[in-house]
Amino acid sequence: MPPAVARPGPGGVRSPTAYARPVASSPASVRRPFGYARVAIGAAMAVAPGLVGKLWWDREIGPAASAILRGMGARDAVIGAGTALVGDEASVAWLRAGVVADLADATAAALAGSSLPTSKRAVTVAFGAAGALAGVLIARAAR
Repeated sequence: MPPAVARPGPGGVRSPTAYARPVASSPASVRRPFGYARVAIGAAMAVAPGLVGKLWWDREIGPAASAILRGMGARDAVIGAGTALVGDEASVAWLRAGVVADLADATAAALAGSSLPTSKRAVTVAFGAAGALAGVLIARAAR
């Protein structure tokens, strides 16, 4: 992209928007990194659920939680790969799948009650809601 050139406005004053650059030039410029980030997070959960669980909940996790994290990780890695590797229009279905998964994760965390510490539950709900919102916005731009 060529450098921004500030042109004088009325009275010779340069407008601050004269220097503005678009954040993303296409939906793909946001969609692909979003998908790859999901692949990375999912792969970490699938490959090292014990480490992820320890970082996430500040405690060792058992075999059942480890299995659940592996499954969530595999799911997220596949959704991320689909999001990143297909065209903009085809990615909408993958992005929607991610929105559903993120909302399910947020809902499950919210319903976990005292089995998750309040701060960890809040962070999990916030991340799920933020991921779902990002997926909706990126899907809207990709259509």
